[in-house]
Amino acid sequence: MDSSSETEKRGDQDDLYGLLGCSKSATLEQILAEYRARVRDYHPDKVGTQSEDVTKKFQRLLYAKEILTSTSKRHLYDMWLSIGDGTSLDQWMTNKERVEQTMHWANTTPTPMLRPAEAGTSQPQRGPQWSRAESSVISAFRSYEI
Repeated sequence: MDSSSETEKRGDQDDLYGLLGCSKSATLEQILAEYRARVRDYHPDKVGTQSEDVTKKFQRLLYAKEILTSTSKRHLYDMWLSIGDGTSLDQWMTNKERVEQTMHWANTTPTPMLRPAEAGTSQPQRGPQWSRAESSVISAFRSYEI
């Protein structure tokens, strides 16, 4: 699923990257620069009138900055975007412990089974091979004579 259809399904209010005007691959500095550029227009001290829409927009920008500048919260937000299970962002962030417990199987980085052999090292020497004990009693048993 691409990010534009995810945004359409969830609504623009949940697209924190779009709210700040940056991409998903933006660095911390880029996110902060976009936040500072946008927050000036909605800051209560800069705007003369106290309208409810301006206050909500300011709070939403502050929330987006809080989520996207914290590496752990941003990771959870990106996971929430990619899963798209219909849960609201607030519920997802509140239930992060439960989400981590139930989504632990979604690990995409494989763990190597064996360590790779280092260059210049020889293979370990094998010990003596196993051999059968030979005796007349064992031979008779194997031949179904006893």
